[in-house]
This record gives sequence, C-alpha cells and structure tokens, in this order.
Amino acid sequence: FFLVCVVLFFEMAGSTVEVWVKSATGLIGPDMFDVPDPYCRVYLDNKQIMKTKHKNNDKSPVWDEKTGVTLTDGHSKVRFEVMDKDTLSRDDFVGEAELEMEELKHLGTVERSLPLIRKQKQVGIIFVSVKFLK
Repeated sequence: FFLVCVVLFFEMAGSTVEVWVKSATGLIGPDMFDVPDPYCRVYLDNKQIMKTKHKNNDKSPVWDEKTGVTLTDGHSKVRFEVMDKDTLSRDDFVGEAELEMEELKHLGTVERSLPLIRKQKQVGIIFVSVKFLK
C-alpha cells in the first residue's frame, strides 16, 4: 500500500503553479524482496515540472518538497510518477496516478485520493489537494 501526499496550487494561464510533495506511506516497490529508495516525479501533461530527492530504504518517505511552474493554455492533466532509485541499474517504476485539469477548472479547490497504478493494478493511493489561486 502506497500513499503520497501532494498539495498543488494552480492559477490559470500565465500564473504560477506551486507543487508540494509531502510524503508517502506503506510503499511496496516493484521488487518485493527489496525496500525501495523512492522519489516522485510530477508532470504537467508530458512535461516534467518536479522531481523530489530519493529517500534510502524507506517505505514511508517524507519528501516535503515544493516547486513552482507557470501555466500556459491547453494543459489537461497532472501526472504523479513514483520511482525506485537504483544505483547499478535503471530506476524502477513503482506506479502513477493522474488528475484531470477539467475537474479543477469547475471546482476551484479539489482534495482527492487517487489510485496509484502499475500494470493495471492498484499499488497504493496518492492524496492530492489542488487549488486555483485567483
């Protein structure tokens, strides 16, 4: 069971988006015999806007990291991709979740728990809070 707490603050086109990745808990990495070294990458559509530092051997990492990015027109989703850092090989994919921007446009502030998915199976939950700033 995997849990990442993320706080996002969105403004409309031309405004700043602040992304705050807080923590995770109960992380099960792709290799069941190894404790993961997790980090989270955040994408606005297909452009990476943030990457947290990895935490060594941690099933419940606390990242508590923030970043900002300027929005342009046409963004459709935010994707959270959790990875397991490896030293001698490529980093392993843990799971991902997406949040549709359309929902945010209508509600202004959204708090959701989203399934974290790997190979069409839920491998945890990611918690997000999103707010368009005026």
